[in-house]
Amino acid sequence: FAKIFNFTPFRMGILRIKDGVVLEVNDSWTKETGFSRNEIINQPIFTLSSSMDDGFAEKIREVLTAGEPVTNMEMRFKTKDGRAMIANTSAVIIDLDGEPCYLWAANDITERKHAEEALKASESRFSIAFNSNPMLASISELEGGRFLAVNDSFVALTGYSREEAVGHTALELNLWPNPEDRRRVMEKLKKETRVRDFEASIRLKNGEKRI
Repeated sequence: FAKIFNFTPFRMGILRIKDGVVLEVNDSWTKETGFSRNEIINQPIFTLSSSMDDGFAEKIREVLTAGEPVTNMEMRFKTKDGRAMIANTSAVIIDLDGEPCYLWAANDITERKHAEEALKASESRFSIAFNSNPMLASISELEGGRFLAVNDSFVALTGYSREEAVGHTALELNLWPNPEDRRRVMEKLKKETRVRDFEASIRLKNGEKRI
């Protein structure tokens, strides 16, 4: 147990349930947090409250009061030098010298969370740019041509709602008065990966044609 506890790459510790006192932490814990064993062992976990996000100390108190196993609890905290970290934490109950304790393990997910948050921000910016674009815009499958998304200008200009367009092709909606134009566009797109300044006609829902 000692070997597993000390050599695992995950941050691990033993926490007494009745008062939240930390009985032991492993090498990964001290390495990741920057706190030494002397600064935390035999001290209540709340001693580190300055390193925890607002509300997290209270969450720990609730966990200790409940005295039940914990699975995949996200924890945000600061290292001793002030670096923000995010960990995915789980804990099981063990008996240590007759005392119920938590054996907890935490996996650093900081980079993954930052990547997820950056992706969400990027998707949000794209969505705003896509839907607010004054030009008609759509996203469709390269093979098959089904619309995956259309913007507000597409709806306003063509007269087709998103529900009518998404999942269907431009040919099914009869948007191309001259299907040969679409064929030329697709050939150029597959060959050169982009098409610019291609002039073609489009048929609106009411039958009107635009260029």
